[in-house]
Amino acid sequence: MHALQLLDVKPEAAVHVGALKRTDMEGAAEAGMYSVRYTGVYDDANGGFREANTVIYDFTELEAAVKKLAVKQ
Repeated sequence: MHALQLLDVKPEAAVHVGALKRTDMEGAAEAGMYSVRYTGVYDDANGGFREANTVIYDFTELEAAVKKLAVKQ
């Protein structure tokens, strides 16, 4: 949240990219941010936690994933 404040960006206009459901996806959701889960190295199949708004396997998919989320706003 500190980084968003420094950039003067609201959480609902930000995207968090991470790999872990328990920390990354839950944290993003609690902060009011969109989330992208990266599964290229480790696929967190940990049940019981929120899934990301979108999931990618390769970072080359990131730009399209973020654009897809921007359309939802």
